[in-house]
Amino acid sequence: MEYTEETWQREQEQEKEWQRENALLDLCLLDEERAIDGISSFLRRWVSREETLKQVIEFACEMRKREWLRLLGQHWTEVDNIFEYLEELKKMVPAKRCKEMMDADELAQLKALPRKVTVYRGCGPLNVLGASWSLDRDIATRFPTELIKYRQQKPLLVTASVERSKIIALKLNADEKEVITFSAEIESVKGIPHVVA
Repeated sequence: MEYTEETWQREQEQEKEWQRENALLDLCLLDEERAIDGISSFLRRWVSREETLKQVIEFACEMRKREWLRLLGQHWTEVDNIFEYLEELKKMVPAKRCKEMMDADELAQLKALPRKVTVYRGCGPLNVLGASWSLDRDIATRFPTELIKYRQQKPLLVTASVERSKIIALKLNADEKEVITFSAEIESVKGIPHVVA
């Protein structure tokens, strides 16, 4: 029997499904921490960045809410297509602080923020109202101008404010000083000049 590319791909898909099923069974057999680590390992090994959020959302019906929110928090900064799933996430994620999505350092730093927080979002005209914001203006400015996968024809810098109590999570693991919220109140939207390299 000839071993073809098609055979290899079919075997890889079968192995992926086997690993997914095992990761889900671990939720029943292992403590929460080890089970979530197993699912995270599955996602990082078998699922592309473009498919990670879709898979995490699909896991929601297989997991307890608390476990699922921890998983989402662990993978939030690894995905690039949050805007595609924004409306679905708004139905699934609490609109206020979600401690399950943060580690202890992130919770402590969130506590240190003032009552009203200024946040920034670098984007294009079609995704001004996203869920991901930054505490750092310079970091937000880089997204639509310098980072190839986020580069925009008409880059914008959105400045907004949000009550600390309406920040879902603070994520610090990707050097973005990221604030997750569905409740940012826009104060200004300004064009960012293109920088020619």
